[in-house]
Amino acid sequence: MSIKLFIIFKFDEEHNYQCRECLYVYDIFENKFNYGLRGSSYRKCPKFGKYSYAKYVRKN
Repeated sequence: MSIKLFIIFKFDEEHNYQCRECLYVYDIFENKFNYGLRGSSYRKCPKFGKYSYAKYVRKN
């Protein structure tokens, strides 16, 4: 469990999510615990309003 928390905090510092449906890039903090049933890469997009797959992108 502690290893999983370490990985989550590491991604919080360096990555954002990008929705694969509408290509909207959003911060992890605004959608941190909004997981779908399919795991951490399946999240609810704030702009699209539905659950979709998201990919990690680097913060610039």
